[in-house]
Amino acid sequence: MTSFSIAPYRHDLAIIRDTVSQIKKDLSIFDLDIFFSGNEKTAYREVKDQLIILFRDLLNRDAEKVFVLLYRIDVSEKKVKEAPVSVAFEEYIAELVLERELLKVVMRKLNS
Repeated sequence: MTSFSIAPYRHDLAIIRDTVSQIKKDLSIFDLDIFFSGNEKTAYREVKDQLIILFRDLLNRDAEKVFVLLYRIDVSEKKVKEAPVSVAFEEYIAELVLERELLKVVMRKLNS
């Protein structure tokens, strides 16, 4: 069995648009939102940077919401617990969220 990589989809504008829509849907339970400029070249980084800021703010104000969102998005608890000390926690979970949401969109596309 070969390993599946979502890396090629990180710069697919249609996939990123759908991923942003999925993230917005999941964030909406707490009236949170992110903005997407539509720039294909910077899209992935743009979304990740916004998630980092959002999670940093939430961790400082109401950490419980972060864990509710991670559960809702279906981010593995095991992966969250494996956070490296060399990376800021909000950056690590932003990456996990973005990767998970991207994977959901890619898998839906491939299975439709």
